[in-house]
Amino acid sequence: LAPLFCLSIICLSDDSSGALSQQPQATLTAGSVIEREIGGDEQHVYLLPLTAGQFASIVVEQSAVDAVLVLLKPDGQPLAEVNNHPQHEPELLSLIAETDGAYQLKVSAPDPKAARASYKIRVEALRTATPRDSQFVDAERKFSEATQLLQRGKADSILQAASMYVTVLKQWRELGARRYEMKTLVYLGAVYERQQKFLRFID
Repeated sequence: LAPLFCLSIICLSDDSSGALSQQPQATLTAGSVIEREIGGDEQHVYLLPLTAGQFASIVVEQSAVDAVLVLLKPDGQPLAEVNNHPQHEPELLSLIAETDGAYQLKVSAPDPKAARASYKIRVEALRTATPRDSQFVDAERKFSEATQLLQRGKADSILQAASMYVTVLKQWRELGARRYEMKTLVYLGAVYERQQKFLRFID
């Protein structure tokens, strides 16, 4: 039987009352899909109960809205933030549970004025973690950190992003993760393009 877990959905609204609007609870198996609409002034929070040592892989299809994913530990401390891909490309987030408990996945739009639009969230994998899963999660986190540095657009952060992308590229190749390797090469190209612009500006 496929492992089961629960996703509770809580919508936070920015209305004047500050009221909390709770949506119906959903129980999913790996591969199940939830499709919802979200606006720029909303935040959806998914509670993901896991046991220590479980690996989960989550995909958010954002064909109609750009989504930011924030993952919190059961104690509320931040674990990861993902906004690696432009709209129309899925956001991917993987984790290995460090402790038992309900992890939180927050979904929001980076533009507070964004019109309401739909997205799909699905759990692509849920299983006991393997050594390869651990390597994959590490590479994915570094890729996200490098992308955040690139998005800042400053000369020093772009240099840091370039170094991290090179490291991650080696990890993807060791893992045989061809799709992620190609995406990292694309982002490295963007880094080098920005570096050339800075050099021309200095000259």
